[in-house]
Amino acid sequence: MINLNGKRQPRFQQDISKAKSASFKTYLSSLTSPGSLPASIFSLTVICLGAGTLSIPYVFYANGLLFGTVILLCGGAGLSFFSGWLMVECCNIVGTAKLPKGRKRVGGYEEIAMHAYGGKAALMTSWCMLACLVGFIVSYIVLFKELMPFTMEKLTGTKLPDILSTGFTGKTFWSFIFCFILVLPISFARTLSALHFTSFFSLCISIYLVLAIVCTCLFDKGVTPSVSLSFQTAFTSTRVLGWQSFLNSLPVVMFSFLYQTNIPMIYNEIEVQTTRQMWKVMQYTTIGAVVAYLLAGVFGFVTFSLWENVDELMERKNILLSYPEEATSSYISLLGMMGVLLLNTPLTILPCKDTLETIMLPRGRKFSTVQNIKVTLGLVTVCFIFSIAITNIGDAITLLGATTNPIIAFILPCLFYLKLTEDDKSVSFKQRLFAQLMIAFVGMSSINGLWQFFVENKQEDKQEVIGCG
Repeated sequence: MINLNGKRQPRFQQDISKAKSASFKTYLSSLTSPGSLPASIFSLTVICLGAGTLSIPYVFYANGLLFGTVILLCGGAGLSFFSGWLMVECCNIVGTAKLPKGRKRVGGYEEIAMHAYGGKAALMTSWCMLACLVGFIVSYIVLFKELMPFTMEKLTGTKLPDILSTGFTGKTFWSFIFCFILVLPISFARTLSALHFTSFFSLCISIYLVLAIVCTCLFDKGVTPSVSLSFQTAFTSTRVLGWQSFLNSLPVVMFSFLYQTNIPMIYNEIEVQTTRQMWKVMQYTTIGAVVAYLLAGVFGFVTFSLWENVDELMERKNILLSYPEEATSSYISLLGMMGVLLLNTPLTILPCKDTLETIMLPRGRKFSTVQNIKVTLGLVTVCFIFSIAITNIGDAITLLGATTNPIIAFILPCLFYLKLTEDDKSVSFKQRLFAQLMIAFVGMSSINGLWQFFVENKQEDKQEVIGCG
């Protein structure tokens, strides 16, 4: 082996270089090999981190830094970890040991629902899963139509025409472009080989976004003139509204910690198929998500705590729309996030079509080519129509966090677990009681969040009418 100076390296240095190269290749292989512990943690982390990062600063704005942290840890990480553990227990119970070495396989939420409550429950679960997936697609479209005109105005420094602007007409136009020009042509495939690249790219953008929020707060004096004073103002903020702020923040937190739907898939793939190993996967994923959301939430709110229009900026529930043109790091975040949306949307349409196959066709049947085209076009059209009615990503996250997400992520795992273990004497009374309390708490908070959402939107409509008058 020749070094940079043109001289041959000694034998022992060549051996060291080969060993380092081999160890690095082994490390990369462990990250990409399905079933390994790092790969399982990576897959679950990609699902957990995402658009929720944009809205987390609102939680700390509405509740203060201290209480916001408590909500994130208890209302998000704690409840999510517990419901994830319940899903693992359900997989252990339902899984059929027909694979080599005593491994089990679970068909997913629908199969667990079938074992717990029967065929009708499995069908209802399929519809819930479909609604949840469609909700995610709609949120992607809403976020794109919100970011695209905003990014173009920042890059050009000029006000765009109405058809391209941030108004209703412009957002509808960008929704149409995103759905039918960009997404539809790449959504007809039934398998997508770019899954690993998309997941890696999405995770990189999420990490970059968190780092950009932190670094902008600490080092960009044009945005945050005094970090110490900003922290002091954030700590002594009087915007804490108590119980109502807590309930309003829960949908955002629940949206941000949704990864339970992928538990059966990871359970099927993981090499060491034990509760202990799945516990590690969820533990590291939850810790990573908590760190990312804490950094984004705290520094995102602190950055603008001294700004006079901080209320307006935080109420948007989209931190990327808050930065001024001078913050160059936000441009990369904006462009990267739109790239993630374009890549992730077809990956979400694919499981939608799989779910529709289980609902519409006999077991084992697949859509024909013509049926696939019709279903794909129908899904994209339905999502486009829904996206028109939702003006911003904050509303989308609130709606999902108060409807389909809590049902799929928190309520169904508890119901499955309670039914499947009703004759199991090894299950403690405390475990069953906590699952029952979670159903009641999540149900009531979701109803309240949905009710508050419609009340606030009605008040905003009245104010707009008064302003026009």
